[in-house]
Amino acid sequence: MSSGSPSHRRNLPTKLNSLLKDDPRFATGKVTSLVLFPNGGYLLTALNGQWGETTFRCLLDRQLKSIPATATLALPAAIEKEIDSAAAKASVQRVEIDSANPTTFLIRTDKAEFLQHEVPRKCLEVVLRKYAIEGIRDIALGYNGSYVVLGKGTKVSWLVGDWDWLNKQLKGPKAIKNVWLSPYDGRRAVIEFTDGGWAGAFPQDWLAVINK
Repeated sequence: MSSGSPSHRRNLPTKLNSLLKDDPRFATGKVTSLVLFPNGGYLLTALNGQWGETTFRCLLDRQLKSIPATATLALPAAIEKEIDSAAAKASVQRVEIDSANPTTFLIRTDKAEFLQHEVPRKCLEVVLRKYAIEGIRDIALGYNGSYVVLGKGTKVSWLVGDWDWLNKQLKGPKAIKNVWLSPYDGRRAVIEFTDGGWAGAFPQDWLAVINK
């Protein structure tokens, strides 16, 4: 990833695996974001030495003219449209989806803009009610309407159901830097703390690789 640490992958779409393995634009130390969609599509963003985080598009096997270095394959049509509309203004940094609600998505750009469609109403109400003045750092969407809103400073709001482990982590004493929720499984998440530590709930067979 962009930290320079080696990446580990398994069962990725063939084209995506080839990009990560062989394309110098997506070499270790350059990848900043990867989103996998239920239809096998993906959005891969990397750092480009000349332009910073910018956009290259590859839809199915047809090359489309754009600016390097993001690769996409078979994006859902609504997300494709939003990314295209924002590409001239800002680079896409993060895309949040919910596989239980296929029309839900949230796109964050490097201009701190959020492009959204059918994000859970409770999430939007929290953003407007609690963070309208000071603003937000990020929003993580998860499976079946779950979400975490990170405000400026240490303020955090969330809805993750009765998952005790994650509720305790979010309530805990450590300040949270970032959160990722799985869009496919309501019991998968990663939390990054400001002190450099982290906590995660992963499939058992991931642990050997993560612990390395």
